[in-house]
Amino acid sequence: MALESVGAWLWDKYGKDIASTLAGKAKEQWARFEWTQSAEKYRQRMKDLYSTTRMLGKPESVSLEGIFTDVQQFPVWQFHRDSLPLYA
Repeated sequence: MALESVGAWLWDKYGKDIASTLAGKAKEQWARFEWTQSAEKYRQRMKDLYSTTRMLGKPESVSLEGIFTDVQQFPVWQFHRDSLPLYA
């Protein structure tokens, strides 16, 4: 109970001054923050994280732009369930 009384007295005496000082410093930090530079760092970090993949058996990362696969595109009329070969 005594500790709570001391805390209440301290807050009443010095709390407003401390709060306003901290708020002023926070506003200064917010104004000095370099948003453009931070946004560019964020974009670069996202590109580094999500533009590569690790392949099994290779210790280094591989760029997604460097991965190719062959794709065959059939005409719509040729791709019907009835025309697919049956394997017994």
